[in-house]
Amino acid sequence: MGNYKEAIRYLFMGDSIYVSEGTSENRIATVNNIGVVYYNQSDYDKAIEYFRKAEQFFQPGLVTESFIINRSNLAECFYFQKRFAESEKLLLQYYPDAIKNSYIRIGTRMANVLGKLYFDQGVVEKSGTYFKQAYEYSKRSGSKEDLIDALVYLGKIDALGNNMAGAIKSISEARDIGVQTGMASKSWEPFY
Repeated sequence: MGNYKEAIRYLFMGDSIYVSEGTSENRIATVNNIGVVYYNQSDYDKAIEYFRKAEQFFQPGLVTESFIINRSNLAECFYFQKRFAESEKLLLQYYPDAIKNSYIRIGTRMANVLGKLYFDQGVVEKSGTYFKQAYEYSKRSGSKEDLIDALVYLGKIDALGNNMAGAIKSISEARDIGVQTGMASKSWEPFY
């Protein structure tokens, strides 16, 4: 993984420069990235704190890519904390904007999180719809990690529906992509 302590240190240094310059618009990415570093350490409370802090720097009513990324990051933290209603509300509110504005990379991620959210709650058909969208968008965005995620869950859904041929096909494709990209250690599920 990364050197999170160093990342946080440098992000705080960068943020202090923006504070001293009074350039709050530059703080959006820095404060949001502090949240991402905490997210990557599974410290979701601290990540949420910084995603919320970034909110103050967005222009009210302006839905930009940075804003949608921030909302998606916040929703994903809520998902991992099993705060499904809060996660779902944010994702459903901003996922259409991501797709409409061709923010395909973040839309792919949002579709995968919606799929997982519904899958975890046993709403399999709805989760399948979002995983199919994530599969298609990940091919366009080039996000192999999201492609692997979508394929693994599509395989699980096929297995639940006793479509073992479909399950094997999806899981095998996820495994192959993981091996080809060197992401096999991140995507261990397809190997089982």
